[in-house]
Amino acid sequence: MSININVVANKPEFNNFFSEQIVLPVNCEASMAKANIDIPILQMVSVVVPNITDAPDDNRAKTCLKCNVDGIKVNITWRDLYNAHSSFANIDIDAGVSENDYFSGLFEYIPNNKLVLVPNNGLTEFVKIAFPSVLAKALQTKFEFYEITVDMDLQPNNVDSVVNITPAGASTFDAPNFTSNQGEFFSTQLKGFSIIATYNPQKQVERTRTNNNFDAIDVNNWQRSNANQDLETDGVSVCSAWFNNGASISPNGGYSSTKINLNDASSKMAYGISLEGVAHETSEYTPIIATYSPELLDVGFEFSIVNGERVYNIIDGQREYVYYDSNTNAEVVSDLPIYHPVSPILKFENLDTFFIQIQRGNLYNGTTEFVIRLYQGTDEDLLDSNNTKLIYVAKRTLNSPAIKPNIGLFGDIGLANSFVANKFVNRTDQDNLQASWFSSSYPVTENEPSAQMIGSIQFEIERTESFLTVNNDEFLFWSAYFDRMNDTMGVANVIIKRVMSSIESKNQVVKANFKTNFTTNNSFKTFFLGRCDINDVYRTVGGLLQINNQSVKSLLNLPKELKVSINNMPIKSYQGKYNVVGDVNQFSTTSGGEQRIIGTIPIPVVLDDDTNIPITYEPFNMTFKPMNNPEPFMVNQLLVEIFFQDYDTNQRKKFDSVNGFLSLDLNFRQGAKPPPIINNIRAI
Repeated sequence: MSININVVANKPEFNNFFSEQIVLPVNCEASMAKANIDIPILQMVSVVVPNITDAPDDNRAKTCLKCNVDGIKVNITWRDLYNAHSSFANIDIDAGVSENDYFSGLFEYIPNNKLVLVPNNGLTEFVKIAFPSVLAKALQTKFEFYEITVDMDLQPNNVDSVVNITPAGASTFDAPNFTSNQGEFFSTQLKGFSIIATYNPQKQVERTRTNNNFDAIDVNNWQRSNANQDLETDGVSVCSAWFNNGASISPNGGYSSTKINLNDASSKMAYGISLEGVAHETSEYTPIIATYSPELLDVGFEFSIVNGERVYNIIDGQREYVYYDSNTNAEVVSDLPIYHPVSPILKFENLDTFFIQIQRGNLYNGTTEFVIRLYQGTDEDLLDSNNTKLIYVAKRTLNSPAIKPNIGLFGDIGLANSFVANKFVNRTDQDNLQASWFSSSYPVTENEPSAQMIGSIQFEIERTESFLTVNNDEFLFWSAYFDRMNDTMGVANVIIKRVMSSIESKNQVVKANFKTNFTTNNSFKTFFLGRCDINDVYRTVGGLLQINNQSVKSLLNLPKELKVSINNMPIKSYQGKYNVVGDVNQFSTTSGGEQRIIGTIPIPVVLDDDTNIPITYEPFNMTFKPMNNPEPFMVNQLLVEIFFQDYDTNQRKKFDSVNGFLSLDLNFRQGAKPPPIINNIRAI
């Protein structure tokens, strides 16, 4: 005799009623015949910032990462990372974290599953800051004319939210810095990220200008004044001057400016830029020019007075004219500026300020484009859009971008004409490094791309012997976010580094793509089965938001199987468990048969992306558990429970929800009959 029962429910612990009583036979045996169940699972990953000390040696000031963008190499220290994280205080759930707490070995980054909380005042949204954003911010502060941003590859999981933002039985969640009564939980996986370096010369434009104080050898016939910053014609000679000195303008957004005073209607003045460049003292431009020569300027302005109006036109290149002189029987070659407009009709007033700004353009087959912008203003502020206007844009494509543009100022014979308040945004070390990189004079090492790889970005993780820790915490931290460095772990007494490069370059944007690699070595994973409240998943420890691995619903390891029990039947089942007492005296025990388990359901392999565990299981060999009932057993309900044993904590745990409905097939049969009793009593 066998009885098959199918039960269906929407939760793993339920009471199943029958419309009429079921009679189970004597010595009945029970078994689970089939199970269909789909369990929500939340996988939380945390990456802990390593414990970095500042005494007796300040290890936080040591370099932990280097980044090279087209020859401009910057160093990032551990403290730079902390400062970058602190800059997000206006949106950071952990805002105000101290440096000691950040490097305590307890601060967690949580790369997956974005949490957004809104304080009770409802003014601002707060999030748990992602480390790739911190890294980009740290790099951003180091580069002078590159904007560093991050693009995170966050893959959404196709699942309803498994976290209730409003905790059961409560109306708020206590974050480290505020109390929240609303928010959102986004189920995502951080698969990777891109560090993007975008050429941004605006950062150079915003720098403070330097006074241009002309040396005597750099001027010819100009009268210098105001600490050699102002130049005035002497009324009897052609005047010329070049910047010449080593502190030329930055070619990455730098600019020069001057104020014009033109009073002699019979003379002209010119101000512009020469792109041929200055190398060192022996190749400077000579200021000794016999005639007024505006054609020496590649791009600039020429000023004159026409019909009593002060006017100017733009110089954009030169044109060569060749003709035959019949009087001398010789070919004559002359170069003249190309003017825009062809006649001087652009008006100005004395003491107007004129600006020449230069920056790099695009790269074309080994050449570099330069963009030169000309501005006119009524004051000395290039950023004052109300008083300073863009007049003209010129472009030049050069074979070598390793140039130091030179500024020239020319004056025809005239009286009381002057260029005053001459200033410029000077060249920096990063300008020089980039130019050296482009010109192949950069000191290339084994792990660095050649100067021909223009448009490259490179990352280098390194540390020294004095910075090693027993568990390689620093290197493991980086390996969680840079998957291509796991094969290098570190050796004492040498500098350990792992170089990762990218040459994905387009439209002045350089990108380095990285895949994350969260493993049991470099991160901590916590599992939650079933739907959870926010307080089950997160907790506040020492003012820091962490994954709540102390929650009764948290699991460090997934169980191997689920157990199915019928709690209102006298089923005897012996179940083993593992007890951990400290680091020693570990032992296994087996229950005394009091657990009423009729079957187990193996849990399949769960991948990192999984947000549910679909199970369809039918045992190959059914195992029947005895009930040992001496009389027939009548039931009209089954108290069914599905649970599991957490062997890490030696606790019996359960989950409180499933996706949709679960279905169990149960089988009851009559067990072996007791042997007959034979009466051997006989009369004597």
